[in-house]
Amino acid sequence: LTRLINDFLDINRIESGKATWHDKMINPCEIVANAVNTLSGAFAAKRDVVLSTDFPEQVPLIHADPDKIQQVVINLLNNACKFTAEGSVAVSIKTGDDNLVVEISDTGIGIPPHEQKHIFDKFHKSSTGDTIDPKDKGTGLGLAICREIVEHYGGKIWVESEPGRGSVFYFTMPYINRAEKDSP
Repeated sequence: LTRLINDFLDINRIESGKATWHDKMINPCEIVANAVNTLSGAFAAKRDVVLSTDFPEQVPLIHADPDKIQQVVINLLNNACKFTAEGSVAVSIKTGDDNLVVEISDTGIGIPPHEQKHIFDKFHKSSTGDTIDPKDKGTGLGLAICREIVEHYGGKIWVESEPGRGSVFYFTMPYINRAEKDSP
């Protein structure tokens, strides 16, 4: 219930324009590594799931709220952990021309094609079951919050998935905040 209330308040604040954003220049590798460390205990408890990371030695800084970016990565990693009973979860960061790409892949249950376009909608839960463990229910808001945060910074978020073969979630973050880029 607490998670549902917090998620609902988060999405409500973001959508209403009342969210507080503490933007600053950040090293995305540090933020993603902090998110991985936050969930290391959950992954350690899953002995049949290996968590790996692949970060470049140097990446351009991005201008964003470190807590919000960490929230996106934690939500995506939490889902990967919940939906992967065995196999692996990998987190990588790649640099592109104008933006950074964060990729979180898993060997979990996957997402049916007809649901992939809806998973970033509020309160959407997969018809194939919320999680592998029925005791750990989600709110149906985590991916909607991720989308709102990523789009706030002019980035994109999407998934590629095949049932039974896992999922790969991607999100991009521009090297320069869109608002700063547009200013004279």
